[in-house]
Amino acid sequence: MASVDRTGRFSPLEWVGILAGLGALVISFFPWQRVTGQFADMVEQIGFRTTSTAWSSGPVAWLAVLALFLAAALLLARAFGVRLPGGSVVWLLLAVTAVVLVIIRWVTLPDLDPARLALLNLKPEDVETNAGPGLFLCLGIAIVSMAAAVARIRTAGRPAARTAPVRPPAGAPAAERADQDQHPDR
Repeated sequence: MASVDRTGRFSPLEWVGILAGLGALVISFFPWQRVTGQFADMVEQIGFRTTSTAWSSGPVAWLAVLALFLAAALLLARAFGVRLPGGSVVWLLLAVTAVVLVIIRWVTLPDLDPARLALLNLKPEDVETNAGPGLFLCLGIAIVSMAAAVARIRTAGRPAARTAPVRPPAGAPAAERADQDQHPDR
């Protein structure tokens, strides 16, 4: 899963996954849904909010955020010695789940009921509900995390480039060959 080197660093692709999870957590507090129009103006004058975050937009929204955050936690767990076979595939599945959930949230944004609006002497054209910037930012982050997971899976099977140690030619003095045999990394 995560290829933490001897100094404890992650690969750039893994940093993308980690930052995507943390970014999704921050963006979950941005507006995910907005109500605009004449009704929204009246509601704002009273002092009520006309936006909702991922945490107040229903389980589909906050499950998407949690999926990206869980992917980041799985990537970070490797630094603490937790080994998960197929971790990159789990990361990909969580990122795909987040993309699908954000799209579902976007498509299923609720419209206000015309009967309720009529009680307030409002027409449906006076009120609009639409997606806020948090939804679009989280969708973008989920797509980036998904692309990084795919790239990580594609590069996981490739062996790292190795450089062969330079051996002195066969005609070199015996002392140089003996030194090379004692210290092969030179």
